[in-house]
Amino acid sequence: MLKIIQVAVFIFSAQVGSGLFLLPSALCGIGYKALLLFFMVGLLCTLIIKIFAETGQNSHELIGEAFGVNTGKVFFFIYWFISWFSTVVLFKELVGYLGLRVFPGLAVEFSIWLFVTLFNMGHLKKMMLLESILTTLKVLPFFGLIICYFITPRATITPLSAVSFSLVLRCLWNFVGLETGNIIAKNLDISKREREIGTYLGMGVVIIFYVLSLFFCFSIGGTDLLWGNTAPYIDIFQKCLGAYIPAHHISYFIKLLVTVTLVGSINSWTISTGYVGYEGGELKVLPRCFTYKNKYQVPHISIFLSSLCVLFFIILCCNQNIYATTVKLIEISSCFFLFIYGMCIWAYSKIYLKGFRKVIYNLLAIIIIFCFISEIYKNILLILV
Repeated sequence: MLKIIQVAVFIFSAQVGSGLFLLPSALCGIGYKALLLFFMVGLLCTLIIKIFAETGQNSHELIGEAFGVNTGKVFFFIYWFISWFSTVVLFKELVGYLGLRVFPGLAVEFSIWLFVTLFNMGHLKKMMLLESILTTLKVLPFFGLIICYFITPRATITPLSAVSFSLVLRCLWNFVGLETGNIIAKNLDISKREREIGTYLGMGVVIIFYVLSLFFCFSIGGTDLLWGNTAPYIDIFQKCLGAYIPAHHISYFIKLLVTVTLVGSINSWTISTGYVGYEGGELKVLPRCFTYKNKYQVPHISIFLSSLCVLFFIILCCNQNIYATTVKLIEISSCFFLFIYGMCIWAYSKIYLKGFRKVIYNLLAIIIIFCFISEIYKNILLILV
């Protein structure tokens, strides 16, 4: 039972983070249809994570088995590279929410990066303990929303725009890294049955958590408060609790909750990116040093070198508009992960399925890959024009 909970906790922690604070503003324009949209994206991602839970393989292993070892190696590098971007998003959103300028923001980012990296190079049990603590603290904003919901009159959500593929990518972002529980499970000696149960449990909790959070934010804030708001949680809590607590105290408290939540997600992605590098060493696409483990059986060199790549992109993006950078990184990351997952569905169908199920999975893979190509084509045209 403990191992099942470990997998579920890691899946929850890896997928509950920046989306919690970005989604309300991003999706309020389509009204309560956003709840259905997110739920449908969640179902698609559950179908995808089912593949990893059943096969016990990672994306590059599955693709390599179906389309050749060299193809698998190419997708390994794509996955590893994009995972750096996904981690940088969390750092940039944290700095944006705290309202820090370039150099103070960079100092905070470096301090968190150093702490998380060094901590995760230590004992595995301590690493998982920190992960569990940070995951537990992530639910505090949710309980705050529940309290606000019952003490605040309902606000109005007015649809202002139509559903777009960009909004689908924003929803997908919250499930990026859904296979990370499988990566950790392989290194914790967890059985297939335990991995599957933990995976489905974690995904179910994530979907319910996000849908209810969106519902509470929409009901409390409404379109007037949420539309275009880059820090909606601060305004939501000030609206509800401003008569009882000074506004600056609420602001400090929400910033603390945001910091804890995002540091928890940064911690999850640091672990995941490090273990992906370790598997790259085992595949012999990265130097052998990536496979070295310390006395606690943690791939410390892989974690450090992978984190070093993340630090490079943190510095590279330090002089740009925080909100615009965050949104663009989210779209890039989600788009490429969608491509990887589409290829995984195709590979799974090719290896394991027959008959009607094979046709359905192939059709789903074609649709996903087509959406990826269309999005890339659209962005190329925007650059050229």
